[in-house]
Amino acid sequence: MDSRVGACRSIKRAANTNANTQYLMSGEPLSDTDQVEYLGVTIDNRLSFDHHVKKICSKANRSLHMLMRCLKKAKPKTRATAYKTVCRPILEFATHTWSPHKVKLIKQIEGINRKAFRWVFHLKKRDHISDLMLFHGWDTLEERRKAADLKMYHRMLSGNAALDTNKFTLHFSKEHDTRHGATKGTISTNVAKFSYRHRIHRYLQK
Repeated sequence: MDSRVGACRSIKRAANTNANTQYLMSGEPLSDTDQVEYLGVTIDNRLSFDHHVKKICSKANRSLHMLMRCLKKAKPKTRATAYKTVCRPILEFATHTWSPHKVKLIKQIEGINRKAFRWVFHLKKRDHISDLMLFHGWDTLEERRKAADLKMYHRMLSGNAALDTNKFTLHFSKEHDTRHGATKGTISTNVAKFSYRHRIHRYLQK
């Protein structure tokens, strides 16, 4: 029993030592951070992408208000083109990586798309616009993210996407439909459950 207690204490001390390891660069200590921006995507320590969504929504909202100020007298077609060219790409860059599954994040992103639709067609805030968006062919950003996922998937199939073929297979396991997707691997966390590869699997199962 004493030996086990001693071993546990040693492991605990080692874990604490590793957790407090100080890294240096050119003799200067590197500070800890909960998030980092990599290739335009803000990655946090939980891979939730909450910070990324908040950041791009703030940036897209500022961009949209800039367009509103500059195009007050513009026609709907001009306004729509400006939004889709200048503002919407901010909300759609690299969505394969961070596409949200949380309802609050989906609504936060979609709120800007709906605001833009109202501005383009001179509608008021309280106007019901869901049917009008459908009539005008104005897709939700959630629909566009799904289309982008599937487009990337077909690029993979055709060999036009940079991909490690050792981690990719067309086989779908019938034994564990909820665990296996288009890419080899199993689900162990929500991060994996809502990742790109398992989103693709769900799309193709419908």
